[in-house]
Amino acid sequence: MSRHEVTASLILPNVLTFARFGLAVAFPLVNPAWRPLILILAALSDAFDGAFSRFFHTASTFGQILDPIADKVFVGVVLLTLLVEQTLSLPALLFVAARDLAVGFGVIVAMIRIGSEAIRRMPPHILGKATTAFQFAFLLWVVYHQSVPIPLLLITGVISVAAGIDYLRNPHWKRPESAARSAVPDDATADL
Repeated sequence: MSRHEVTASLILPNVLTFARFGLAVAFPLVNPAWRPLILILAALSDAFDGAFSRFFHTASTFGQILDPIADKVFVGVVLLTLLVEQTLSLPALLFVAARDLAVGFGVIVAMIRIGSEAIRRMPPHILGKATTAFQFAFLLWVVYHQSVPIPLLLITGVISVAAGIDYLRNPHWKRPESAARSAVPDDATADL
């Protein structure tokens, strides 16, 4: 791989991730007719930033931390915009955002207990990925049709709640030594 290809493979995934922050800023400001396009671009940037990192073997801690933050900021801005515009109710917002609220709580607890190193020990889970995909699908429907599809709301909400519960059950916010102690039975010896 040439030097330019290496540089591009390092920069492109992060540019795609940063694009979601710009799209989040633009979403409430643009004409509602353009919002479905913004959602599609955000979903594509989410799909391809990780794919490019894996393809080029250039995954970084910075990118692994930035990607979920960009997802949550974008989804949060869209949900809040729809709430303010009264397209979405507060209970529906909380149902769809259950995973994101659980992650936010977990990050705060982890940062308080362990510090910034805890963020590196929060790997993505399949339920979290499914939640993001369903959130984008749900939001695209709501923005395009200006209505809330109850079946898709229920599916998205249930997956989001399940992902939130799964996330909170993960002991990532425990201190490394307490996590290690909880994994070892009381009668274990140092020889094992």
